[in-house]
Amino acid sequence: FEYAEQMSVGRSVGAPVIAAISAAGNVATMELGSRFANRVPQRLLDRVLPKPGTGPSDEVRERGHYTVETYTTTTTGARYVARMS
Repeated sequence: FEYAEQMSVGRSVGAPVIAAISAAGNVATMELGSRFANRVPQRLLDRVLPKPGTGPSDEVRERGHYTVETYTTTTTGARYVARMS
């Protein structure tokens, strides 16, 4: 069994920079989050983080999208792709 995740940032000239910044941000978030998450005072988190029930409007959610693609190869070599959008 193998598992991997990937994110496409397009094919523009700036794509490698965007990918590098995104990867560095993910690493920093995981590293700092795992070390300091329990040390941040709850009152500070309550002031900084979104309140329950606040989030994107219905209109904003309707305009957004994502696609999840799952690839597999069977033991006989047949390949399948499942796309969820």
